[in-house]
Amino acid sequence: MIYLTFTSGNILIIIPTDMKNSLALILLAAMLFTASSSSIAQDDARNNIYCQPLWGPVSYDYVEYYYLPELGVYYDVPGSQYIYKNKSLIWERSKRLPFPYRNTDLFSTYKVVINQPEPYLRHVFYVVRYHNYRNEHPKQLSIRDSNDSRYAKVKNYTDLTSSSTSLANPDKH
Repeated sequence: MIYLTFTSGNILIIIPTDMKNSLALILLAAMLFTASSSSIAQDDARNNIYCQPLWGPVSYDYVEYYYLPELGVYYDVPGSQYIYKNKSLIWERSKRLPFPYRNTDLFSTYKVVINQPEPYLRHVFYVVRYHNYRNEHPKQLSIRDSNDSRYAKVKNYTDLTSSSTSLANPDKH
C-alpha cells in the first residue's frame, strides 16, 4: 500500500501497490493543484487593496463597501460603483457620483468600511448609527497620502492610468 497525506486538507489516500505509480502521481498532482488554486482564491478574497480607490481609508486589506455618511451614498469597492437613491427613491448604481455630489472632496469625507452584502438595504441602520459623522468626524488618512508600501502599486497604477482624475471625484476607472 502507498499512503499519501496532504497536510493542508488532511486527506489520506490509500492506493494498492499493484496499481501503477502514474495513477498515484496524477491523483497527487490534481490534489495539489486544487488545493493551491483554492488557497490563492482565498487569499484574493481576503485582500482587495488594489481595487480600493485612492480616497479610501488606509489599514483595510479587504473592503466590500464604503458608506459616506455626509452624502448618504455607498461605494461598492469590487464593482467600482456608487450606490445611491435616485429621484424615484430606487437604489441606483453608477461609476460617478450623483450630480448634486460631484464636487465633493472624497479625500476629506468620512468613510465607513462595511463588509456585509448589500448594506444599502439596511440604510436606515447606517444613517442612524453614523448620523454624527455627517458634519464632524475624525480625519482619516487616505491611501493616496499613505506611506505604507502595500499601497505603492495602487498609487502607481492610478497615476499611470488616470491622469485626468479630479479631486472632486477621484475614483479609479
